[in-house]
Amino acid sequence: MDLIFEHRKYREEEVGGVIRNYILSREDEFNIFVDTTTLIKFVPKDLDMPQIQHDGKPILAWQLFNKGREVRFDLHLRPGPEEMRQRIYEMAQKNPDAFGKTPDPLSKDFPVFFSETWIARDEYHALDDNEIRERIRECINILLETRGEGMAKALKELE
Repeated sequence: MDLIFEHRKYREEEVGGVIRNYILSREDEFNIFVDTTTLIKFVPKDLDMPQIQHDGKPILAWQLFNKGREVRFDLHLRPGPEEMRQRIYEMAQKNPDAFGKTPDPLSKDFPVFFSETWIARDEYHALDDNEIRERIRECINILLETRGEGMAKALKELE
């Protein structure tokens, strides 16, 4: 049993390292503000606007969550001034194609606007590091192409 637990933990660290290194390789495109084995929070630089930050971190965050059995992407709202959170929430409601379905009502916690599993349970241990890197690359590029422009346009309305 110890061997199984150690293997899973080791794989979680491997996958976390692959994800982290990939995101860091695109540091000219992304600002990273949380970086651990299991969680990377980042935002595309063109969406990292001072007017939607709190304590120097974006209120609207992209996150890759390495759960040790799957990798999930979440777009969520972080804590910050309630008035700004409400404005972002209302803007996201008006732009569901870019932001996904907004939770109702706006909670005090970390409401998730959009969530997607990028590496499923049955793939987590089966994919090698290159395949994981390629999957993350593909998913980020698709996300930027399908939602990024709409997010940038909608967020500019908050200026």
